[in-house]
Parts: sequence; C-alpha cells; structure tokens
Amino acid sequence: MPPAVRAFLRRVTGNYADADDLAQEAFARTWAVLNRFDGASTLRTFICGVAFQYWRRERRSSSRRQ
Repeated sequence: MPPAVRAFLRRVTGNYADADDLAQEAFARTWAVLNRFDGASTLRTFICGVAFQYWRRERRSSSRRQ
C-alpha cells in the first residue's frame, strides 16, 4: 500500500485502523473504476479521490442510520 495514500486516509479518518481498512477498500474500488482514470492527475490522487468519496458516502450512510 502506498504510504502517501495511507497517510492521507489517516488524516481524514483520525484513526489508523479505520484508515488501513479504508485504504484496502479504496484499492479494491479503484481497480473496479480504473477505466475512468484519464491520466489528468497522478494515480495516487485518483486513488485518494476514490477513497475520500467512499469515506464520505459511508459517513453519510452511518449518520442516517443513527
């Protein structure tokens, strides 16, 4: 796992374990949407974007459940 992606996710989540879980999910999701990568940014930026969107959706979903 690229350290820069994990570091970004640790800043977003504030938790090492959550960041590692999110990174694993982000790489799996990135693989699924890799055809959308157009090269306008770095792959690291693309992965961080995928991870951030996933984190945001999960956070919204959990707040709705409460």
